[in-house]
Amino acid sequence: MRVTNWKVREGPLLRALADHIDAEGPGVDPHRVADAIGMSHADVDRAADRLHRAEMLLALRGDGRVISVRDLTEKGLRAAQVWPPHADAEQMAQMLLAALDEAAEAESDEGTRSKLEAARAMLGSASVNAIGGVAAAAFAKVAGLA
Repeated sequence: MRVTNWKVREGPLLRALADHIDAEGPGVDPHRVADAIGMSHADVDRAADRLHRAEMLLALRGDGRVISVRDLTEKGLRAAQVWPPHADAEQMAQMLLAALDEAAEAESDEGTRSKLEAARAMLGSASVNAIGGVAAAAFAKVAGLA
């Protein structure tokens, strides 16, 4: 799949399906979504087929096309950016350290900034896997996944 197709066809359709399912529940006809986002039925059929084959949709097929979308898979939810991104321990550690750096830079109170910088320095010297595991557990809890 070319990136251009993703940006103009598959991506917008996936996000629109996520919105419709969230608002109306499962069983969304992709053609109804096409009409709502101004996409041709032919383009929606191609995009829905690709998304289904890429295991981003839980869908019912008939008449040679996706006729009803029950839900998005976890992979589809992540691609539609309505689910937290998957990250390994190293990525989670980098995200946590970057967040501490940003918080320290934005903090106007010297005492709080100093504490944030100290936390960043302490965590920066720890094992990436240890930091990533802690960050992943915290993010999962905040997101309601744990």
